[in-house]
Amino acid sequence: MSVKRSWDPARWNSKIGRAIVSKLTAGRRSASKQTLPPTPDDEAQDLNAYLDTLQAKVHEARHQLLMGGKSITAEAVGNIVQGKESSADSRICCWKSSNTIMIR
Repeated sequence: MSVKRSWDPARWNSKIGRAIVSKLTAGRRSASKQTLPPTPDDEAQDLNAYLDTLQAKVHEARHQLLMGGKSITAEAVGNIVQGKESSADSRICCWKSSNTIMIR
């Protein structure tokens, strides 16, 4: 699955799979009350936040498949993350979850 974003390899930490952010400007946005033009570090923080969100969606999709008793495959996870899961599958998953809760 591609995130369809491009990034300068010189500004990428392949060990952690995230964009490199300078420690000097890491708190720049929150500390400033005025609107500043985006810097390369701001762009790195935005990319890292996007990747964190995507990672959380992947974990949630895996959990949803697990709770639904379905096979966990890259294709199935990708379909859920990209919103390609059919509504019938969603209703069955939610219905199963609500029944499980009601039985307990």
